[in-house]
Amino acid sequence: MYIPLVANMAKDSSSLMATQVNFELLCDVNLLISLSYLMPMLETIHALIKFTHKRDVFVCDYVVTIKICQGQLYIHYSNLGKKIHI
Repeated sequence: MYIPLVANMAKDSSSLMATQVNFELLCDVNLLISLSYLMPMLETIHALIKFTHKRDVFVCDYVVTIKICQGQLYIHYSNLGKKIHI
């Protein structure tokens, strides 16, 4: 699954050792599981960053957007499973 990625890393890298280290990280099951738990947070924050780069955004729009971001993160990472009302 990672062969094309490792091949590109080996081609682009000046050090075979760096490629080996990156490959070992990609094969670390604990790291991959941790990344899967972080993805919802990263996607939510990415959406927030994209919103903040719009040209016609007012300060009040930021407040609402940050509250939505907080709500999504709460839903993803709370053990309560309850939605918060914004």
